[in-house]
Amino acid sequence: MPNSVLEAMATGLPVVATRHGGIPEAVEHGRTGFLVAEEDHVGLANAMQLITRSPGLLKKMGARAHATVVERFEQDTQIDQLESFYEEAISLNGASVPMKSKPVAQLAPRFAEGLPAK
Repeated sequence: MPNSVLEAMATGLPVVATRHGGIPEAVEHGRTGFLVAEEDHVGLANAMQLITRSPGLLKKMGARAHATVVERFEQDTQIDQLESFYEEAISLNGASVPMKSKPVAQLAPRFAEGLPAK
């Protein structure tokens, strides 16, 4: 998904985009923005006109877009989801007790020690 989609949503702007790649994972049609078919130039223009002509809709969708980024795409949320995927994969692979990962702060100094100082 293009970073510009999440960046726009994070600033409180609704998104008008095509149903392509990972965009539909972030943009909820009619709630945080509008999704149109690829190469539907008329649909894209109509969606943009609808949002720009309705300040109330712009404000509501923008607030929902911002909340979506905070709830689903903040770094801590992404890390928690990734860790749960790893733990699930480990347990599905036959491990009786899932291992807890070490905090990154403990790993970073060892990595940095091997780098030449400049």
